Amino acid sequence: MHDEKLQAIRKSFVEGKTPPECRECPTQMREYHTENISKELPRIILHEDEHKPVAVDFFWSNKCNFACLGCDSYKSSTIDKNFREIYQYLDNQRQVPKIKYDKQERFDYILKNSDSIKILHLSSSGEPWMEDNVYELLELLLKHKLFDIKIATHTNGSILNYHNKSMIDILEKWGNNATVIMSNDGTGKRGEYVRYGYKDKMWLRTYNKLKETNINVYVHYCLNLFNIMYLKEDADWFKKNCAGTDILLRYWEYPTLLTSKFLEYWNDLYDESIEIFNNSKSYYKDPEYAENYINNVEKVEQLHPRRPVGESFKDDYLRFSSFIRKIDEKRNTDFVKTFPKLNDMVLW
Repeated sequence: MHDEKLQAIRKSFVEGKTPPECRECPTQMREYHTENISKELPRIILHEDEHKPVAVDFFWSNKCNFACLGCDSYKSSTIDKNFREIYQYLDNQRQVPKIKYDKQERFDYILKNSDSIKILHLSSSGEPWMEDNVYELLELLLKHKLFDIKIATHTNGSILNYHNKSMIDILEKWGNNATVIMSNDGTGKRGEYVRYGYKDKMWLRTYNKLKETNINVYVHYCLNLFNIMYLKEDADWFKKNCAGTDILLRYWEYPTLLTSKFLEYWNDLYDESIEIFNNSKSYYKDPEYAENYINNVEKVEQLHPRRPVGESFKDDYLRFSSFIRKIDEKRNTDFVKTFPKLNDMVLW
């Protein structure tokens, strides 16, 4: 409570500003914090002994059926079990936390503070729609008719029913007080490569089921090395299949070797990626966040695209190429065939 960084964050909220640490929050959560939660914080700050939570997000586990390239063992049990050694080539691998918690204490905490809690986010890690504790928590809220607490959850779109329970049927009881953020970082074979476990048909099944309800739905599409050259193709897919739904354009900041920033070493690819981004950004919602990121990336002029120099680049490229080669061998995928626009990165 007395950490300088935390104090600065709290001060920003009191002043009605969005702290820089919240930049990566999904828009719905960020806007809610800024416009609503800030109004509650002066009361909290003045009465620390009577601290009342406004937003709650419990870490339950890293349970997930996907192994997305922009993820890590901390957030995906599939990566931790099957790909940890390969993912060590990247630069964002964290240890899976060994958290001990009392589930009943957490449930009691929600009930005790139900008068102040404005929003409940269903797990910031893993795939929450396959987490038993999440369903139990929602059943607790249903039992006590706590429909004024807004529910927000993300999903990879693969789980329609889990142990004979439907997350959509449960969330529908909250109506427009529930928001589902569906992740999608590429479509077709490209999407399957990036979000290992993803299938267009499966994702659309969940999406269409959600659109039949009053639940708020939007798509989180993160710009990265693999999709920046295909923004137009993905936009066309979204226009065809997700008309009327906001496709929020964000970006991966880590792992750096798989972000669009890595293209700074290939002058021709870099120039083409910037042109594609500028021509395609209007198809997406709130592209300014990704645009600010793009504008901070500068190509490395002194490197010839086919004769790179510099120890830092050589080290990065060795890790990148080793990762791609090993992940393709492990998954029986093919980077070259899947991303022909990026072949200059590997066909030297």
